[in-house]
Amino acid sequence: YTKEEAIGHGKIWEWLYPDEEYRIKIKKKIESVIKKGEVVKNFETTISRKDGEKRIISWHLRNLVDEKRKVIGSIALGRDLTEQKRMEEALRESEEKSELLLNILGQQ
Repeated sequence: YTKEEAIGHGKIWEWLYPDEEYRIKIKKKIESVIKKGEVVKNFETTISRKDGEKRIISWHLRNLVDEKRKVIGSIALGRDLTEQKRMEEALRESEEKSELLLNILGQQ
């Protein structure tokens, strides 16, 4: 999505999280962070891109405060982990196959 499409209205939530139940869960987590003034690191969600592709994003969330420590907004930084997760899964599967093969060879 372009910056113009994403900023300034609530539709982005529906676009990124088309499943309503999942979207509500994610929004509750973020609202809790904002209310409590927490900083959240490595909060992973799965989003839907504009083209429909699913991506795994690691979010870092925190409030923005003024000089009186009043919350004036929040900021979220997302990092796409999709390829990293795919590579980790491929490595795990390869290790499982190698272990299975070694077990089979060891029994002969």
